[in-house]
Amino acid sequence: MSRKNIMTVLERLMKEHNIHAEWQITWLDESHAVRMNLQCPLKNNEQYLLKNKEGQQNDSAEIIYETRVLFYDANRYHLSSDDLLQVIPVDAVQGIKYGELVACVKYLKQIVQKLPLHFDEFLHRDDVKVFQAKWIDSDYQLIRQRIIDQRRYSDERVFLPDSREADQ
Repeated sequence: MSRKNIMTVLERLMKEHNIHAEWQITWLDESHAVRMNLQCPLKNNEQYLLKNKEGQQNDSAEIIYETRVLFYDANRYHLSSDDLLQVIPVDAVQGIKYGELVACVKYLKQIVQKLPLHFDEFLHRDDVKVFQAKWIDSDYQLIRQRIIDQRRYSDERVFLPDSREADQ
């Protein structure tokens, strides 16, 4: 029986759920992790002058917002999500349940759908200085629980690739 590769599963789920963003799934060999990049176009119709975290300024009518999710080997690292939307541990031996990946992609779709509204609110508020997508675990858990309640949550295990699998 072959092991399911997390990169293949995530790619299929992202396509099935029709995420309205440019996305890319990449194997980070040195970190032994899978990074999912999401790029979302956001309207800046009033062309406010905005500054990114590198200090670059932009007043374009459309801004490309990028965020990342990292699936990492839980036996190698203990990470925080300081510079990422979320970090998700995957046990090297046990893998991660397929149902967790489904819940993750469904929640990412929800985040991406709400980004334009949140960005517009950010542009029109003086009291908020930084725009950042947020992973709210209670919202994620609601989606996860809904999948369980509908008996659509799969306990089937999915694994990080080894270096040979990632290159294929």
